[in-house]
Amino acid sequence: MPKRMIDTGLWNDDDIIADFTAEDKYFWLYLLTNPHNNICGVLKYSPALMARDIGLHKDTIINLLYRFEKVYNRIYVDRETSEILILNWSKYNWTKSEDFLKTIEKKLVEVNSNYIVKLLIFKINEKLGKTVLRPSQEGTNTNTITNITPNSYSQTPYESFIDTYNTLCFNLPSVYKLTDKRKKAISAFLKQMTLEEFENACERANNTPFLIGKNDRGWKADFDFIIKPDNTAKIIEGKYHSEEPKNDTERFYEELQRFREGAI
Repeated sequence: MPKRMIDTGLWNDDDIIADFTAEDKYFWLYLLTNPHNNICGVLKYSPALMARDIGLHKDTIINLLYRFEKVYNRIYVDRETSEILILNWSKYNWTKSEDFLKTIEKKLVEVNSNYIVKLLIFKINEKLGKTVLRPSQEGTNTNTITNITPNSYSQTPYESFIDTYNTLCFNLPSVYKLTDKRKKAISAFLKQMTLEEFENACERANNTPFLIGKNDRGWKADFDFIIKPDNTAKIIEGKYHSEEPKNDTERFYEELQRFREGAI
């Protein structure tokens, strides 16, 4: 089992003192010491695994990850490759030895996120004073990598949304094709909500009787329904748990109202 160096000075960090809750401090220690990190400070994005490791609810982990990325700027999350980079990992775990540098170079090839690799190469050049190339990208001019910020590289994770839905919503109709219409819906969704919230909604929808066909019409939710932000929010809030099958009169007036609105 690898040993991890923890600088006791982290407890004197002004941001930690001023902003971190007890829960934040616990989670930060977990990020720095958990056994899933490699020597580069990269670990798999898995709220479920983190929840199991430290005994917090998955929704709490998702909120913590959001805070550490968007508020505290302590991590970078590539949701397309499902990887997390601890941004100041090098402060606690890197040395300038040649053997260590060789280990880093070997581990770079295991990182799937191109942007995280660029961040790491930049950090190696800056902190260790070495120029390195990713083993699978020999010949790339890494000296041109400058002024990198997390917002300078982004790709809409269309496939991640489809994979999340198909994996979690096994009681609902599967998605077989990523159409242009669905790409636009995903892009619109991300302007208001996150992939983590979509994942949360998928889990809840798959276990909500009304949404999986246990209603008077046998209707089932699908990807196109869940990807709408308003519906996503209602699912997360449990609004569909209280839905009861309607009697014939209620159903008639509901269909009449839909007819008047031009829905049918």
